[in-house]
Amino acid sequence: MFEFSTIAGRYSVTRLLYTRGVSSSYLATDNRDSDRQVLLEVAPVGEVSVSRQLFLDQLSGLTDRLMALEHSNLTPIRSFLHDGPYYGFVKTFEGGELLEAWLEEGRDTASDNLRIGFCRDILEGLAALHSVGILHRDLSPRCIWLRAADEQSARPVAQIDHFYRSVLETEYTLDRELLLSTGRVAPEVSAGDAYSPGSDVFSVGLLLWEILGRARRRGLGELETTSSLSEEEIRDQVPAPYSEVVIRATRPSRLERFQDGLDLLAAFDAMDIERRLGGAPDAG
Repeated sequence: MFEFSTIAGRYSVTRLLYTRGVSSSYLATDNRDSDRQVLLEVAPVGEVSVSRQLFLDQLSGLTDRLMALEHSNLTPIRSFLHDGPYYGFVKTFEGGELLEAWLEEGRDTASDNLRIGFCRDILEGLAALHSVGILHRDLSPRCIWLRAADEQSARPVAQIDHFYRSVLETEYTLDRELLLSTGRVAPEVSAGDAYSPGSDVFSVGLLLWEILGRARRRGLGELETTSSLSEEEIRDQVPAPYSEVVIRATRPSRLERFQDGLDLLAAFDAMDIERRLGGAPDAG
C-alpha cells in the first residue's frame, strides 16, 4: 500500500480495495466532480529495462489504444496516470469482485452456463486485445474482474484487467520479460524465448481449465509446468467439447496451440455450437 491521500492533484483517495503484485487499487473521488467515484490502480515506476520516459510513453500509448477499444470485456480505462514515482490507470468504478475470489468461493455452485459465459467473456476480451496488437502478458485469476450484474446484464460479466505488463506487439522486446511474473507463463517464455499472442493463449487456457473444471481447483504452486496438466486430466475434469479447446490452448509447443485470441475464440464458439447440437468436432 502506498502512503498518499491525494494523487495528481485531482483524486482524493477514499480507501484501499485490493493489492495485486506491485500495484494497489484505491477507491477515490474526482475533486473536479465530487459525485464521481473512480478506481485508481497505482504502481511505483521502480527499475525498468528501458529508459523511464520511454517506459511511461509506451504505457501512455497503450492506454490510448485500450481507451479506443471501449470493449465490454475489458475494464473501462479513463486515462493514464503519472504522479512522481507512481504511475497507473484511472478507471470507471464498477462493483464486483476478482475472478480469484469467485474461484475460491463461488465456482463450485455455479451453473455451467455461468462458467461458459465467463470463459466467452475472457476470450472476447483477449480477441479484442490481439486484434489491435496488444499482448496482455499477465492473464491470471487476479487479473480478471467480474463486474456485478446490472440492467445491461443479468449475470456478472468477466473483464480482462490489470494492464501493467501489457505491451503493444510492435514495441515488444525480449528484455521486457524482466518485468514479467513467471507464475503462469508459457513454456517458451520460461525458456527465454520471446512472448507472442500464442503465449497469452497458453495463460488463458489455464484460466479456462480453472473455470470449467469439475475437480476442486489446485493452488498455483501445484501447477508448476504444463506437463503437470495432462490431456487425460483435462478430459476428466473439463466437460466435452470444451476439454479439447483447453488441451490445444495449453500444449507445450507454441506451434501446436491456437495462433492468437481470435483463433481461440472461433474454436470455442464452434465447440459451443456443437454442444448445443449434441456433438463435438476435433479442436485440432
